[in-house]
Amino acid sequence: NNGGAIVVSSGGVVSNLSMEETASSSLARIYVSSGGVANTVELGNRGLLYVLGGGFASDVSVSNNGRLYVMGEEYTPEGGEMAEALYGSAKNVTVYSGGSALIIGGEVTGLMVSSGGYASAAGVADVSSVDVYGKLYGGEIQYGGTLTIGSGGVELWEDTVLGGTVTVNGFANIYGELVFDLSERSGEDTYIVDNIANLNLTEIGSYTISVSDNQVNGTYKLAGNAASFSDTVTVEGTALSVNGAGAIIGDKQYTLAVS
Repeated sequence: NNGGAIVVSSGGVVSNLSMEETASSSLARIYVSSGGVANTVELGNRGLLYVLGGGFASDVSVSNNGRLYVMGEEYTPEGGEMAEALYGSAKNVTVYSGGSALIIGGEVTGLMVSSGGYASAAGVADVSSVDVYGKLYGGEIQYGGTLTIGSGGVELWEDTVLGGTVTVNGFANIYGELVFDLSERSGEDTYIVDNIANLNLTEIGSYTISVSDNQVNGTYKLAGNAASFSDTVTVEGTALSVNGAGAIIGDKQYTLAVS
């Protein structure tokens, strides 16, 4: 579909769609509401996919000014008295250069952001009685890719691999393994995470460093605003603490310091 709007409501399923704006068409949009499903969607030039509360999308690729929204909301079930969170969900989302994926109180499983791609995660701000956090279940921000953590609350589950740049404006609770991937970085690169003070490592969360077999010697910047950082970071199975003893692994020595 080039230029139209598709609405997928309860019981509806659409598959194998390519959405983009052309010279002779208007904005191309898909809205997936509660109970609706969209499978295998390509979002190109100004193509938009909105996965609303209760909707689901899988195998979504975004590039060239395309944009994916995965949203949540507060709702009260019919006959119920207590408000609940209703999450839009997406699985297997790939964001290429020029594309964007925005999680606003929704859930994404398997997010990959390549060089030049952008993703953000935030909670829903205008809720009264229930938290509607943005949730990421496993993701990879490759070198050159960007992730922004906004306000309203974010939860990171499973393995989240950070090789690109992460801007933390809100707060995030870490329930899985957060991996600082240095394999394509150099000592001249800026921080991977700009504000680690706003990341909350839960009892089941952990920090890990991933390096390549031929990692260049140097000082690598993991995170900014780390003056009060007291957690350990594991490299090759060895836990490092700030200004603690180093670890010799192979022919390299690793230490963790705050500068």
